[in-house]
Amino acid sequence: MPPRLAPPFPQVVEEVIAFAAELKVSPAGMTGRLDTLEKAGLIRRIRSVEDRRRVDVELTSEGRAIWLKAMGLRGEVEDAMVGVLGPDDQEILAPLLKRMLLRMENPGHA
Repeated sequence: MPPRLAPPFPQVVEEVIAFAAELKVSPAGMTGRLDTLEKAGLIRRIRSVEDRRRVDVELTSEGRAIWLKAMGLRGEVEDAMVGVLGPDDQEILAPLLKRMLLRMENPGHA
């Protein structure tokens, strides 16, 4: 599963408890973070149509704009970091970083 914070960010995050687990945050910690984001107008909570006990979360247009700006800045920083390497070194680095990322996403696998 690709990280949720990498493009494309889902418009609606379903299963907030599962999302909290992915981020290694307690459900109570996630609730506090969502409260803060909601008060800032960056997300909205939506009662699930399929299961009224579940609440989904979606970005507002302002939240999506801020996220897109942050991802642009992240890209600039990554470009600056990798830009010091020549094309040959970048070709060597790319599969190594991919292997590291896959390990972080699946810690139980080599």
